[in-house]
Amino acid sequence: MERTILDGTMDVSIGEEDQLSQGMDLRDGILINAALQPVTDAPHLYGLGTDINHLSGRLMRIPLATRVVWQMMIAEPADVLAALTLADWLKEGRMLRQIEPAIDTHRFSPSPEVDLTARDSAKRLLRALTAPMVAGTQEEAGNSSFSVTLATRCNDGAWRRRVDEWSALFRKGMSWSLSLDEADMVTALTCAQWPRRPSTAPDFTRLSLLPPVLVLNGEYDRHTPWDGAQKTMGLMRTSRAVLLRRGSGRVIDSGPSRCVEHAVSHYLLTGLAPLKKVTNCRVQRP
Repeated sequence: MERTILDGTMDVSIGEEDQLSQGMDLRDGILINAALQPVTDAPHLYGLGTDINHLSGRLMRIPLATRVVWQMMIAEPADVLAALTLADWLKEGRMLRQIEPAIDTHRFSPSPEVDLTARDSAKRLLRALTAPMVAGTQEEAGNSSFSVTLATRCNDGAWRRRVDEWSALFRKGMSWSLSLDEADMVTALTCAQWPRRPSTAPDFTRLSLLPPVLVLNGEYDRHTPWDGAQKTMGLMRTSRAVLLRRGSGRVIDSGPSRCVEHAVSHYLLTGLAPLKKVTNCRVQRP
């Protein structure tokens, strides 16, 4: 295996159970840097004030059933604006069928770019409320691939906590965190009931023998935080990274970037990873 690209990399040095139980603080910190702080830094664009505590409090007051669906979809400043606007409309008693046409006529921001981005985000958030949701993303609902993923996650690690312990952790987490979603909860509650078998931690020293691995990661990816990706890279001494600045999801799905395309294509064609340990790239906005 001469060429390996990892798009979104978890910290493999700790089990997934520990990542779920310990990762809410880290994810919330990413959300603050990626979405909440930019909103409060530009009240003339978003109209949501300058108090970040007040802003996070408004998000926390979104009814729980709606917040669970939305909170891992909120990744950028325009998502915050869209979510709070829809939440206000729902609080007023508007029906979903009334909200859909209102999105097209509502002026979210005096900035044409922010207005367009927030409108697109509002449509995506509204669709999420009406789409069937089993776990993972709406696109995965009803897709057998999630069942395979779930089985793999349950089999690959030792899940020590009981169902009641996970339930208590999630109830507590929902009272203060904006970084839990249904996929987290379904995974943990399912794996807690998975048939247990003896497991041995893998020998991570063998990772240092791999040929150069190219890691792609979004700076603000809450699912696979950059902090964890760097820890995994530390186990692969020849690894290199392409960090998409302000990226909040899979790099490959984040939009056009000649910087990313050049680094990836050069690696695939030649087998040579970038010289720098971390190459910083950005998405080219239209």
